Parts: sequence; structure tokens; C-alpha cells
Amino acid sequence: MMIGERFPARVEALLGLRAGRVLDLGSVGLSADEVRAGAPYDTVVSIGVLGEVDDLDAIVTVLAEVLAPDGRLLFAELEPKSARWGRAPSPDVRAALWRNGFTVVDARPWRRRRTPTVIGGVARLTPAGAVTRS
Repeated sequence: MMIGERFPARVEALLGLRAGRVLDLGSVGLSADEVRAGAPYDTVVSIGVLGEVDDLDAIVTVLAEVLAPDGRLLFAELEPKSARWGRAPSPDVRAALWRNGFTVVDARPWRRRRTPTVIGGVARLTPAGAVTRS
């Protein structure tokens, strides 16, 4: 499912939060070297990309390395229980973010009839020493 085609206004509003040096995961390959090129980034954007990678935790760990300390990750991904049009359910991107040093500061469901639910939101790196959910 193309999230931008199903929720164009919401994606545009999310993209309006971009600032500074931006890495759009949809425009680069997802190898660690390609993501690290040009780091640090003030904003990382993932519109339907993280939910499609084979090793989600590995790429989220790399994103934590390349995001500036006060940067943010803007994401819109299928809800974990949403089937991908006949494929297996999507991975839990929010849980992977939590596991790998991010705090999800805003996440909201995007719903539309006959369309799997999408979770759109913003995540930031968790400050060192901060308590996070387990």
C-alpha cells in the first residue's frame, strides 16, 4: 500500500515538520553505509519504509547513530496488526524504536475505510539516563 496515495494530506502535514539536514529513507538504499553517508541528520523521514525492511532493529540502531541529538524521526507505517494486502502483518515499528533508543513523542492512527490503519508520528532519541518504558 502506498501510504502517500491513501493519506496525502496527513503525509504532507508530517513532511511539513522537516527541518535542517534531512534523510528520506525512501530516496536512499537501506544499507548502513548509505544511511551513514552525510550524517548527522536533523530529520529522518520514513513513509512506509521501516515496515518493509528485513532487519528492522538493525536499521533503527543505525538511525539512532546518524540522527543529531535533538533531531527527530518522522514516520508513517502500517499498524502492526494490519495485513499488507495478503502478506504477513507489519512489524511493530514503534516497539523497535523504543528498543533501540527512541522515544515516540507523538503517534496517531490514520484510518480510512477499506484501508489498513497507518500509524503516523514523531520519535526522538531518548536522552542518556532517561527512563523509558520496558
